[in-house]
Amino acid sequence: MNIFRKATLWILPSLFRIALVLLAISTALTLVFGTPEKLKDTLNESGVYSSFVDGVIKENAKNNQDEGSVPLNQPEVQSAIKSSFNPDLLKQSTEKVIDGSYAWLDGKTTEPTFAVDLNNAKQQLANGLGDYAMQRVANLPVCNTPAQLQQFQNGNIDPFTMTCRPPGLNLASEKQKFIREFMGNKEFLSDTNVTAQDLPKTSSGEPIAQAYQNAPETYQWAKRAPLILGALALLMAIGIFFLAETRQKGIRLLGMSFLTTGVFLAIATLIIWFLFKQANEPGGRLAEFATSSIQTTFIGILGSLYEALNRILIIFAGSYVVVGAILLLIQKLRSKSLARGAQSDPLAVAAAAPIAAKQNESNNNNGNQKPKQVTVEKTITKTVEKPAESQGPTTAPLVPEETPEDLEKTEEELAAEQNTENLKQKDEQETGIKPGDTITPTTPKQ
Repeated sequence: MNIFRKATLWILPSLFRIALVLLAISTALTLVFGTPEKLKDTLNESGVYSSFVDGVIKENAKNNQDEGSVPLNQPEVQSAIKSSFNPDLLKQSTEKVIDGSYAWLDGKTTEPTFAVDLNNAKQQLANGLGDYAMQRVANLPVCNTPAQLQQFQNGNIDPFTMTCRPPGLNLASEKQKFIREFMGNKEFLSDTNVTAQDLPKTSSGEPIAQAYQNAPETYQWAKRAPLILGALALLMAIGIFFLAETRQKGIRLLGMSFLTTGVFLAIATLIIWFLFKQANEPGGRLAEFATSSIQTTFIGILGSLYEALNRILIIFAGSYVVVGAILLLIQKLRSKSLARGAQSDPLAVAAAAPIAAKQNESNNNNGNQKPKQVTVEKTITKTVEKPAESQGPTTAPLVPEETPEDLEKTEEELAAEQNTENLKQKDEQETGIKPGDTITPTTPKQ
């Protein structure tokens, strides 16, 4: 049994520390990714909705050199795009995708279900670009030379590159023509109604819901992980406390486990945070990977999510350290209290008195001196009480009840009392004197 207890106490604290670390990590992941609201708040705080359109414009403006295309490098065109695809529209569209994905993960639907309608945004952009284009054409001078009019012989008019306008040009008609052509352009938002079927597919062409069929079940079990790990950690803590040799050792083991786990978690979190910060700085690995504005935006999103996880892990680390310090302080104060109680306990003093008396007697006697002989006459008086006659049935002798003071005695106090009783019994066996005996010393005859 002792071997089993020692082996368990050797393994259990290590498992308890692992459970505490996993509890912190699983709780942080659940708080950040367990509900769509937290993910929405994180994305909103990251500023991705305000910077995403700028990133797309800058990325596409580098390759926007084709004739007849919309000049993305012109401020008026960029203003029209930002006005049509404003941060509010991006936020609403993204949150629809998030809600539909979480409904699938929670088992409410068999696949991600959402629908984002961007037709109105594209129409607004076409109108804005049409207004700007016709305003630019209206400010151009009228073409008055054959060379200038030759560019319009095929009937194609590019309002963004033309240097003069043909005589008698109907601007309203040209605007409607431009809007129709822009809305029919398949290179930009060919499908303005985005659904789950438009999500990226695997390399084999499978939809996400089909390729990751076990994702909902895994996600639901991951959400239960904090409760499971918390219950396991509690059972381990109870086992450590009761399997320890004393309550003092049990409290100390728990305190050291909490303290060391908190310190380890804090150091690990800070190291990872430092490495992520270094990699995200200019010239770092993440900065080298982010070759486009869009990639930079997504790295910023990952950074915001990591910061949310990091804050929760730091809170757990600090809590573990505080709990461990409190347990160790309780154990130390309890030890001092028991030590003071043992010094002032009269039972402990009475238990030590016979030992001190024997030691003094041994020191006073030498090898050449004979000890005085003492004859002890024992008079043992036994008192037999005659039980009173009664007509009723005999009753068992009364057993003294335990007082509240006896119930509140600690293990150390009970051990001291037992030690005192053992010493008394040992003295009785060595001297043959029992309580109630009459001792008459006599001097031996010369």
